[in-house]
Amino acid sequence: MIKKVGLLYNTLRYLKKKQIYYRLHYFIRSKSRIEKNPYNKPWENAELLPVKLKPTIDKPVSCTGTNSFTFLNLDKTFTGGIDWNFAGHGKLWTYNLNYFDFLNQANLSKDDGLALIHNYIDSEANLLDGKEPYTTSLRLVNWLKFVYQHDIQDQEIHDFILCDLKNLDRNLEYHIMANHLLENAFALTIGAYCLNRVKTLEKGLGLLADELIEQICVDGAHFEKSPMYQQILLDRLLDMMNFLGDYDLTYFCGNDASRMLSWLKIVTFSDGSIPYVNDATPNIAPSTSQLEKYARSMGIKAKDKRLGDSLYRKFKTDSYELIADCGGVGPDYQPGHSHSDAGSFVMHINDSPFIVDTGISTYVANDRRLYERSACAHNTTHPDGIEPNEVWGSFRLARRETVNVINDTFKALEIKRSLSYKEKYKLGREFAFSDQAVNIIDHAESSTKNGRYSSYIHFSPQVVITETERGISTPEAVISFKGFVSFELLNCQIATGFNQLENAKKVKVDFTDTLTTEIKLTV
Repeated sequence: MIKKVGLLYNTLRYLKKKQIYYRLHYFIRSKSRIEKNPYNKPWENAELLPVKLKPTIDKPVSCTGTNSFTFLNLDKTFTGGIDWNFAGHGKLWTYNLNYFDFLNQANLSKDDGLALIHNYIDSEANLLDGKEPYTTSLRLVNWLKFVYQHDIQDQEIHDFILCDLKNLDRNLEYHIMANHLLENAFALTIGAYCLNRVKTLEKGLGLLADELIEQICVDGAHFEKSPMYQQILLDRLLDMMNFLGDYDLTYFCGNDASRMLSWLKIVTFSDGSIPYVNDATPNIAPSTSQLEKYARSMGIKAKDKRLGDSLYRKFKTDSYELIADCGGVGPDYQPGHSHSDAGSFVMHINDSPFIVDTGISTYVANDRRLYERSACAHNTTHPDGIEPNEVWGSFRLARRETVNVINDTFKALEIKRSLSYKEKYKLGREFAFSDQAVNIIDHAESSTKNGRYSSYIHFSPQVVITETERGISTPEAVISFKGFVSFELLNCQIATGFNQLENAKKVKVDFTDTLTTEIKLTV
């Protein structure tokens, strides 16, 4: 009980006052008699403005017919009507069902889409997760895309979209903030524009301006530092610019879109994949090449920039690409998608994954989720038996380490990490790069009883590994360790998508004060 209170306190103390206020405000309002239901009939007659959309990015195929769905690599066929509250595959699956991304997959017919929408409207009185503001935000935009693409003149659908807009306007996620509030701002702005709600549009544009300033780093990264969410949010920003084509948004949003695309292109590997760091996994977001094409259709191009305040760094030669994380968790008030991965790195050799991140396979609050956010699931170091950051629940984080960049050049990178809770320690990691090798030096200082540290390296499932006397050998590279107490090759599982794991290998190296790791390419 005392431990749980401590975790809660050390989580809440990083929150903004506004988050706490709105969490209490929405809770009290939900228990009061003054709570209003925007979906109560009779509905107000909604009128949509004419909007000419440029082609958007097709969504993945997730719906076949009007009763079979696949989300997060889990299938469900409904018989006797769709249960929009179906919880058998977890809450995130239910959310995806209510997002209605499938309306904009390439092969869904107009008639099937209309049938799904009307089924949903008929189920309004029983909807649960579908009325949450994040879900409402995504559905509102997806319905509007579908309506304009097929020129649907259906008053019931138009009216329901207006109900969604009113519901969203009353429940903006100030208690969560971060990407949730930015999605709210996109949807509020798009919906208000299409429905010609001037005051709501002004509110949406104001919120959007504030959140873009708050959430987009100078180098173009979204401040939650997940390449997957970077792709998702850039797609939505481009959608908003597409809908509001009559507005001069070139300076207001075009600069942010250009910077976001620039960051994304830099961190994207030559094979088109992104590093699956923090909360990121394949086959969820549009690809970088799709986003670049979409941006180009609206006159948006990437700018030539270096990685900066996002605190990711990329090093590239003719033979390898390496991306290193030299920052801590963030943002402080919403680290739900952050992992204990300071100092971690991922590496491709000859355009193929070699050293990889464990990735994510679930958002469920279980042991696997805790593991995937922990230090031992990343290519970094930590004191034996001590987590650098107190990750808990599914999206919670209490006490955390501090991370500082000491040296940052084209050929070298050095960071310092420290933590004062439980047992004091300080860690340093230095990278040195050459055309055919990467050298990593880990320094440790500790007041822990045994003073032992562990370093991990995770390999792509396709890499064939042989143990040697001082390290490991693969067809791509030889990795040798100096200064170790012991090392062992262990089995592990790498996430290849939600609810998908593939067997792989990782090496754990124990040391006391200094460990030198050399990755020398053999090709």
